[in-house]
Amino acid sequence: MLKQSILLLITKLGKFFGFLIFRRNVNNDPELQVDRIIVNHSISLIIDVGANEGQFAEKFIKNKNIKKIISFEPITDAFNVLKRRSASYPGWLVQNFALGSEEGIAQINISSNSVSSSLRKLTENHTKAAPNSKNINTEKVAVTTLDTYYENSDTIDLTHRILLKIDTQGFEREVLMGARNLLKSVDVIMLETSFTVLYDGQALFDEIHEFMRNEGYKIINIIPGFKDERTGQLLQADFVYSRK
Repeated sequence: MLKQSILLLITKLGKFFGFLIFRRNVNNDPELQVDRIIVNHSISLIIDVGANEGQFAEKFIKNKNIKKIISFEPITDAFNVLKRRSASYPGWLVQNFALGSEEGIAQINISSNSVSSSLRKLTENHTKAAPNSKNINTEKVAVTTLDTYYENSDTIDLTHRILLKIDTQGFEREVLMGARNLLKSVDVIMLETSFTVLYDGQALFDEIHEFMRNEGYKIINIIPGFKDERTGQLLQADFVYSRK
């Protein structure tokens, strides 16, 4: 009875100060959902495309199933943080270039909030919904394809069961197009997709989903993401696919 009273008091205080308090479980915690997917699909290798400073990889590097993570981040400042963060984990490899549909050199647009940085230009839809995402700099970066990386590196071992995570701010289609051969060996794909145009020339959900269906994948989870706080409209979500 005392425990229930304390929980009720904490909940009321949380509401008063503008936040919610709840017990973490697989229904309300995206991190736990992905953790369960990793275990259920026996994932042992994560390919982390668009790693930024390593926020995603660090959440799952300690999962007992995970033997290796390969993170790709092209922006110098973000990569330097990623490199320091990964240094304590021998199974966490980091690469300082972008992935796309072809090899070359490209200009990446760096946003003030870092995580919105993209090889594509921000649209007004994005900057209105997130004013702190405005472009503040650009940087020239090397681009290759995931298939080329796989063919020229011994770091991707196909004896692993693989989760491919793609968070490239409007460049998801290009990453997928450059990974057609490797996709045949990827068990789970987690990628951020948009419902409205946030970056010039990006593919929206319908096109991405059709591609995934044609490659033999089905949706197993949806994690809501970026919303427009002015309207409540959901602009992006992370879709998790597995092979049918």
